[in-house]
Amino acid sequence: MKDITIYENFINDEELEEARQFIGDESLNLDNKDLGHPSLNRQWVFISIDNAYKKVLVDLRPTRDWAFDMENIIPSAKKFILKMKNRIDKYTNINLDLERVYLNRQVHGQDVPLHVDGDTPNIYTLLIYIGDITHENYDKTGGDLEFKNKENTRIEPFTKRAVLFKGYIPHQAYAPLVPGITRISFAIKFVDTANKLPFVVKYMDYDKHLLSRLMQTSLNGLAGVSGADLDPSPESLCKSAAEAETHTRRRSRQCMKDITIFENFINDEELEEARQFIGDESLNLDNKDLGHPSLNRQWHFLEEDNAYKKHLIDLTPKVFGSANSAPGYSIENLIPSAKKFILKIKNRIDKYTNINLDLERVYLNRQVIGQDVVLHTDDTRPNFYTLLIYIGDITPENYDKTGGDLEFKNKENTRIEPFTKRAVLFKGYIPHQAYAPLVPGITRISFAFKFSCMSEQLPFVVEYI
Repeated sequence: MKDITIYENFINDEELEEARQFIGDESLNLDNKDLGHPSLNRQWVFISIDNAYKKVLVDLRPTRDWAFDMENIIPSAKKFILKMKNRIDKYTNINLDLERVYLNRQVHGQDVPLHVDGDTPNIYTLLIYIGDITHENYDKTGGDLEFKNKENTRIEPFTKRAVLFKGYIPHQAYAPLVPGITRISFAIKFVDTANKLPFVVKYMDYDKHLLSRLMQTSLNGLAGVSGADLDPSPESLCKSAAEAETHTRRRSRQCMKDITIFENFINDEELEEARQFIGDESLNLDNKDLGHPSLNRQWHFLEEDNAYKKHLIDLTPKVFGSANSAPGYSIENLIPSAKKFILKIKNRIDKYTNINLDLERVYLNRQVIGQDVVLHTDDTRPNFYTLLIYIGDITPENYDKTGGDLEFKNKENTRIEPFTKRAVLFKGYIPHQAYAPLVPGITRISFAFKFSCMSEQLPFVVEYI
């Protein structure tokens, strides 16, 4: 299962004609049953956000309408879909779960914008091209499928060709360059249940982790550890065990779990340092007024999150987009004490993971009773990580009354208590939500850091078959 696989002549001429039976304007519902809307009738519908026409055939996701079940489609379409599923199962040697099937149709001027098909790395898209674009007319027609990797890999949508790729890879489909040509793809979406949730959860006491690394260094004879060396701070670790760091870097990948919990990630002094920034005052350098609480690095309520946020920095690359990635959110426009704290935390997590992570965003979250944050993901990229440091009022002593868990939507619905000084590092594509305190007078506050791991970044592997 490569990231991108191209199959020449995935279907034969007879199967091409079989697939083209379904591209007309007629309904594909069983017994031609009229359900009152072109979409429910399995007819073409223009989707404005895609800037193209779609005909949905099957949608087996739990939240979708029963009308899109496999049993409600005409037998010839069902037969073709199951034939394609069996074929890709044999090619990949994996029994993939069918999730969605639809047709895409584009003509001149209908470029589909950059998007992803799924949030998790176990979602796959298979596109089978059944339109008018061939080797012979491609020089005039264009219509590439482009992936946003370093090489901007472009794939020509030749008739009978298929492309299988991981759905989280950003991509876009270009329209034909000339009138009179139609670009049509048969899209089949799969889930690889062998790589599905649950995620790995690793509990880690930060101080003990550093101390154990020093002790192992001594036992292995890689570096001497004196009593003075047993200061568990990351700074002393790197000074006293430089040779050991070389050794542990060889094992660095074992640290990057899907979910890692650190007890006492910050000490009491650093907790007070972090709490300096939770007041209502601006955190802009020189208290510069930029005309809006968000730009002034002040608390503002976000309805879509149902919570308060205070944005500190946003360095998000434009390709993935961010409402706050503006010059005012650079780290240079932040008060020195906040900048110092942020860089200290970044250095600490870099040393723990043995990876130089790229800092993208930092902000504070604040919730009180009644402000549950809805289920969401932080990013669709598999190389994106979130670090949450809890600096609010919730402790092991009052938790039974306060609640306020962080919940991940895996099979176990893993819940993590937001205890003060605890930190959680997790992959941003994992669906999660933050529950508000259960009682008045308690505030749940987290310091959120968003990182991308450049060593796990694009380009993706492309395989031609």
